[in-house]
Amino acid sequence: MFRYWPETGRLDTLPAYSSQVQGGRLAEVFPGGKEATFVGGTGPFMARDTLFSIDLETGKTRVLSATAGANGPREVTVTPDGRAVLVVDIVGDEFRVVSVPRDGSDRRTVLLSSTAAILGMSVGPDGSIFVDQVSRPVELIRYAPKTGRLERTPSPETFVRGAFPLPDGRLLALQRSGGQSKVVAYAQEGNPTGFVATRGQTYFPVASLGADRTIMRVSDTSGTSLVAAFNATGQIAARVSKFGYPRFAGSPDGNTLFFTDSGAVWSMPVAGGERRRLGDGTSMAPDPSGRYLVTQVIRAGGVQLIHLPLDGTAPHEIPIKGGMSLSVLQLTPNAVAPDGRILVEVVSRASFFWPTAILDPATGTLDIVPPGRGYDMAWPGWDAQGRVVTVALGLQSSLWRFRPEAPPRP
Repeated sequence: MFRYWPETGRLDTLPAYSSQVQGGRLAEVFPGGKEATFVGGTGPFMARDTLFSIDLETGKTRVLSATAGANGPREVTVTPDGRAVLVVDIVGDEFRVVSVPRDGSDRRTVLLSSTAAILGMSVGPDGSIFVDQVSRPVELIRYAPKTGRLERTPSPETFVRGAFPLPDGRLLALQRSGGQSKVVAYAQEGNPTGFVATRGQTYFPVASLGADRTIMRVSDTSGTSLVAAFNATGQIAARVSKFGYPRFAGSPDGNTLFFTDSGAVWSMPVAGGERRRLGDGTSMAPDPSGRYLVTQVIRAGGVQLIHLPLDGTAPHEIPIKGGMSLSVLQLTPNAVAPDGRILVEVVSRASFFWPTAILDPATGTLDIVPPGRGYDMAWPGWDAQGRVVTVALGLQSSLWRFRPEAPPRP
């Protein structure tokens, strides 16, 4: 978070960070202009988002709620009297607008709930709450760059959290229902089926480990672990306990885990052992031949991709040409093709949406994957047939006004 004075150009850096990379009002100033509220953390690599208040002069922070807003779209606003902060929470399949007192007592009050996603919120002078309720129609995209063939399949909104292709043609996606999340497998025909043989919750991202296993995080009574499951049966083949790193990948030979921690890329043996720092990066994608990683680095000048050899030779930046820049969304573990082409999500000044593009690392050119600029295209990766597999997210929204109830007449 920064504080900026337009009349003088003064810019102060504040100890306030957010894990949210797009959308939502992440902070708002209280009446009087001396204090603000935000959902995030006081350091760049926080474990859990928290609702804070920050003194804009001193930078001192205090916790308003350790849990409110942590499971929502990070949307906050301040009531006109400055006594409370409104946040959006997700509870089960509901989106709730919750009022949290400014005094830090954390006496939360649910003001309204909706089954539609709430991605924008504001409060009027009379206490009316305005919300932007959003739905995102989803299409599964399979695109063959060699032939130009494009397959578009309307899909359930569970695909919004990924479409990871398995070697046998099934796709893994995240299904969320009743507040529980589970990685499920979608066949070409038929209903989704559970993938991992576990009673715990499973999460995206997922990544290949060798040719026959897939790795993902599992949360159960023993905590959060990284498990490797056989693609054919879903049986757990290996488990790495107390693994909380959200971005990871597996080596093509199945012996090594790659993950990010504190802005760096690390490796460790699957069988256990010391971890080793490889280089800078906030996400990574292995080369299918196992010779190098492509890492994503976020710096002051923007997002960069680094070619990081695994034999110890010097890394180098991958050039990017044209008028588009890379988004800050993470690389998927299967973003690198056998011929070296890289799937990225790009930002254009001509479009609100972030489409997928194919980056040629030799020339730096970017080619947009159809259907193109009218969609956000999430979790792009290559399948075994050399096709781009991703999901295209449309956007439908409506603005609602909720007026406070008048007090009953005596």
